[in-house]
Amino acid sequence: TGTYVPATDDAVANGTALVNAVNAADANTTLMLGAGTYELSQTLTITKNLTILGNGSVVTGDVNFLSSIRALR
Repeated sequence: TGTYVPATDDAVANGTALVNAVNAADANTTLMLGAGTYELSQTLTITKNLTILGNGSVVTGDVNFLSSIRALR
């Protein structure tokens, strides 16, 4: 199980949703990204263990991984 992050046609709104999901997630959570583009307007720093799954999803912008993370497509 995990947290689903839906995508819309608005890449910036998707990026905001991704940031909010990362911030709200407990360590060792799986985030499942909906197909779409997730544009980050600022650097996203991840400091906890997360698994990020995406099927046809693209993240644009800076992501700083300070812990173990698995980003899978």
